[in-house]
Amino acid sequence: MSKGMAMKNMITDEEFESRGYRKWKPSPIDPEGVKYLYQKSFTDEQDGIKYFITAKRWYLPLHNPQNDIFDGYEFEIQLYQSGTHNAIDLSFHKDWTIDDVEEYTEKIYRSCPFEPYEKWVEGG
Repeated sequence: MSKGMAMKNMITDEEFESRGYRKWKPSPIDPEGVKYLYQKSFTDEQDGIKYFITAKRWYLPLHNPQNDIFDGYEFEIQLYQSGTHNAIDLSFHKDWTIDDVEEYTEKIYRSCPFEPYEKWVEGG
C-alpha cells in the first residue's frame, strides 16, 4: 500500500463526528464486515434534504472479532433524478477522503438534473 493511500484510509471517528456525521450500528441488511456507519444529511435552505452521505467502516472478519482488521471506508450516496425521483447510487471506495467525497458529490448534484431526497414543506 502506498504512503498516500495509507494516509487517506486513516479517517478517525473524531473527524467524522466533528464534521456532523452521526454514528450508527449496522442494520441486519448490512454485510458482516461492516462494523458501523457514519451518516450526514446535506441540505439546501430552499429545497430541503438534497442527499445523505453514508460511510461504512469495513473490517476483514477473522475468527476472533477482537482481532478483525480495519479495511477502510466505503462511502455511499443516493441521488434522485429530477421529475421522476428515480434513484442513482454512487459509491466511493477506500482511498477517498471525506473532503473529496463531499466536494465531488456536490459537483455531481449541481451539474445534473437532480432533485432533493426530501423537499421542505411550506408552513411546516
